[in-house]
Amino acid sequence: MVLAFFLAAPMAHARDNFLIIIADDLGVDSVAVYSDDTAYGHVGEGGDHGPTPRIDALAAQGVLFRHAYTNSLCAPTRAQILTGRHALRTGVGTPGGAELDLAETTLPEILDATHLSAALGKWHVGPGGDVDHPIDSGFDYYAGALNGNISAYDDWQKTINSSGASATVIPNHTVYATDDSSAEAIVKIAEFGEDPWIVYLAFNAPHSPFHVPTGPLTTVVNSGSSNRVKYEAAVEAMDREIGDVLDSIPASIMADTTVIFIGDNGTPTGVTRPPFVSAHAKGTSYEGGTNVPLIISGPHAAVGAESLALVQSTDIFATIAEIAGVSSSAEDSVSLVPYLTDPTTETQSVRAYAYAEQFTPNGVGIVYTDHERSIRDDQYKLIWRNDVFEEFFDLTTHPFEDVNLLPYSGMTEEQKAAYDALVQQMSMVEDTGLAACPTQADVACATGYLKAKIDWREGGGLADKVTINLTKGPALVQTDFGDPVPAEGTAYSVCVYDDADVLVGEMRVARGGDLCSGKECWKPLGDDAPDGKGYKYKDKIATSSGVLKMLFKGGDVDKSKLKVVGRGFDLPDGVTQALSGSSSATVQLRGSNMAQCLAATMTEIVKQEPDRFKATN
Repeated sequence: MVLAFFLAAPMAHARDNFLIIIADDLGVDSVAVYSDDTAYGHVGEGGDHGPTPRIDALAAQGVLFRHAYTNSLCAPTRAQILTGRHALRTGVGTPGGAELDLAETTLPEILDATHLSAALGKWHVGPGGDVDHPIDSGFDYYAGALNGNISAYDDWQKTINSSGASATVIPNHTVYATDDSSAEAIVKIAEFGEDPWIVYLAFNAPHSPFHVPTGPLTTVVNSGSSNRVKYEAAVEAMDREIGDVLDSIPASIMADTTVIFIGDNGTPTGVTRPPFVSAHAKGTSYEGGTNVPLIISGPHAAVGAESLALVQSTDIFATIAEIAGVSSSAEDSVSLVPYLTDPTTETQSVRAYAYAEQFTPNGVGIVYTDHERSIRDDQYKLIWRNDVFEEFFDLTTHPFEDVNLLPYSGMTEEQKAAYDALVQQMSMVEDTGLAACPTQADVACATGYLKAKIDWREGGGLADKVTINLTKGPALVQTDFGDPVPAEGTAYSVCVYDDADVLVGEMRVARGGDLCSGKECWKPLGDDAPDGKGYKYKDKIATSSGVLKMLFKGGDVDKSKLKVVGRGFDLPDGVTQALSGSSSATVQLRGSNMAQCLAATMTEIVKQEPDRFKATN
């Protein structure tokens, strides 16, 4: 079946509003449009779901992401949405004692100059009882349940707070929690009026306790119903209230509003539906715990379309930043705007995988008593638990992870290569945090290279080649480049941007202490640090983002240089196409412990074709 849809071309709007709707404990098996998926021409996921007509309608008006991933527990995912950063960087790895550091940059903070903001419903990323945490995290207004799971939907503690005011705490609030959150959203959006706004609407539903929701409902439910039926009823009640919020927004305001709907983790154990199983549900790194519904509609999104690209909850941050026209420095966030404008776009090479994790206790840079991570590409998935790579799956042939391909010795050469690549990617997630390319060029990067050249060719496979050469640079010493020689040494990213300073390509090398074809990948130039001139890298098989060689050389003013050579299948795709209409290209080198990044912009176009871009300065 060919799905017909209209592409919504990105355009400037007088205002861009953002409504983020988060469902608590909702996997893809519990949303009708994901389960009964004939509209998209392939088999859906799950069955016997409850009714979700308003969520389904939202998908019909926007883009449904089939392969969207979060952490398998709620608080870590919420921290990711708010910051665009993975749990290992925010320190929020488990719901127990979750506390988002106020030093983190959040969505309302990057929009503070232009947008009014409100956080409504479940918070659960602040220390227990801290009524000011949502406000201190950047929101103008907060109303909802501060802590984790509420004990009863019709008897819970509600906190109301706003910037410059004292908080109000209602110990035994009797308004049904789902209805209360939607009512708060309706009132707040109406108050915002014509001003730009961002509303973070986080329902407690359909999280336990399983209960009989308020009506009207089509689900037949009573106190004696099974937990599954009560869960479906709670989903339907939330769906109804989502509809009420959307219906309350005037058409003129909705025309400028991007709506983002996402589940914070998979469906809970005991209420999943086949082919999902309880052992692979919420709280696990399996698809049932981390693959969640994500739907985005609005003026920047295609209508009635599906994206098969790999995306993460972290990506909401950069997406909102790009639409709003502000800078995002969140290293784990990649804008989804390319998928919104053209849902057929394949997974972007700047991050060709999806990653999830959980750990105990919360914190950054500490020893975790329990740590679990998963990473997948378009076909394979790897699960790591407490220093052991335990499971490896081919999701094309076994989408519900019922056949573990390990041990390594029993795999085909293709499977081994895919396994090795995911092992490296998982390591890079941790090692390249500060080195990751921001979606917008960093204006603080040091320049000063009097001569620079980029030559990028995309001929397919081994015909893909890139040479970047920056010479006559600023005064630099060896330590300015970090130190990539020791184990877990400096990790690097080479970032390429177009004339709008938008990221179009990224190459990452995190090989400190590694061997390349039996020899050390990295060697110092001259003496060992800190007395040498720089570093050189060589990998004949270009296993890291297609990079064959790198040279970082210091010296006096006009003497330093930087060179990168790459080739083959692992180079980022689509770079020449992205630069085919660009009047310049900017290259930035970032290192995980470099004091500053290094950059050059090339404005003299030598060759500009869909399969080749060459420029100098």
